[in-house]
Amino acid sequence: MKTSGNLGGWDRTRTWVEPRRRFGLPCAVAGAWLVLVACESGTNPGGEGTVHRDPAGVMVAETRAPLWTEGDGWTVRAPAVVEIGGTGPGAGVHFGEVAGVVRLRSGQIVVADRMSAELSLFSANGVLEWRAGGHGDGPGEFRDIDVVGALPGDSVLAYDRRLGRVQVFSPDGQFARGFAVRPERGVPGDAVGLAGGGLVVRLSDTSETPGQGVVGWPRQIVAVAGLEDGLLDERFAVDGCEQLVSVTDRDGVSGVRQEAYTFGKCPVLAATANRLAVGQSSECSFRVQGVADSANLEIRRQCDAEAVTDAVLETYVDAVVAMAFPEGTDPASDEVTAFRASYRRGPKAATLPVVRSALYDDAGNLWVEPYWVLGSAPPPYEVFAPDGTWLGAVALPDDLDRGFIPEMAPRLHIGSDFVLGTWRDETDTHVVRMYRIEK
Repeated sequence: MKTSGNLGGWDRTRTWVEPRRRFGLPCAVAGAWLVLVACESGTNPGGEGTVHRDPAGVMVAETRAPLWTEGDGWTVRAPAVVEIGGTGPGAGVHFGEVAGVVRLRSGQIVVADRMSAELSLFSANGVLEWRAGGHGDGPGEFRDIDVVGALPGDSVLAYDRRLGRVQVFSPDGQFARGFAVRPERGVPGDAVGLAGGGLVVRLSDTSETPGQGVVGWPRQIVAVAGLEDGLLDERFAVDGCEQLVSVTDRDGVSGVRQEAYTFGKCPVLAATANRLAVGQSSECSFRVQGVADSANLEIRRQCDAEAVTDAVLETYVDAVVAMAFPEGTDPASDEVTAFRASYRRGPKAATLPVVRSALYDDAGNLWVEPYWVLGSAPPPYEVFAPDGTWLGAVALPDDLDRGFIPEMAPRLHIGSDFVLGTWRDETDTHVVRMYRIEK
């Protein structure tokens, strides 16, 4: 396995450690990283925007208020200019479970459907042109489509996380080539996106025995798989999602017992052509490794975590029950009552995360989704320019499918002047829509 040099990290005590060990995310930075950090508490003073300074060879951006004032900024305009699976030209198309969408340079739209294990290509106005894929292990087939991306020449890349395999299709939907991602350590998980001429994937590494209690485990290794041979260039490692962990020993054989930890904190990752962003949902923070350059930048913004109150927990549990049980289920049934009780008495964090997910648009702006409790109204995305300037908030149309957890949400594609994503219609069916962004 290739490595990318001495890209160390920080442990939970903010001590610099060698690569391949876990690290947290401090508000100080060293090395070739672009860092977006929101970890100070207090009241936003407002009116001072983002102040850039260079105290010791590291650019710092103090974000005190968004650049956009009321009435300025970007707006996502309804109605959708393209709709597939709804009432537009693509009305006859039905999706089972959309994994992701991407718009090609030609204007054509590719949709990856996890349920049918198919890729579908539509014209710029939503007319179906071809389908490829299907269930199976053979060339051009899928077990679990995780991500779809556009390559030069409008070839289409699709990653299968169950098989740990990358496949490339020609612009006319023909299978071109494929290769497996086979790490020397760790198990391939989901993909983050395309960056540095490769596919960014997460590997789950259980080789280290975790500590007891609430632990971010198993560790996640973030690596870039070359698009010709699948060779992995390991970039960094981060703590996994928090769980309640206990180490067991039976007859001399050790094991790890994991228990769900409600509102546990998780790593948050994003990728674009020349940058990899990594953060932790507990800190609203992102550190971005330059792939094609070596930018040193730290961005600070005030951020407060909300306490997990009984009211917050009940809102969350109500939403989970609505998803877990069929409509019409008696809310007083023994099964529902036991389900609710398991969440109420189960282990949970004292505070909510502050960030839920993040992604890059085609221009290199980082769109950060603030955390929201399932069952409540999602907030707008906060947008940061490539130099770390806090631009402001952009609201997306209602009923965007954001998933039960971010990893389950269909992937968006945000371009220079459009948002392409998956919404739920009045029948709770997936509909792919493209909206224009007015800037």
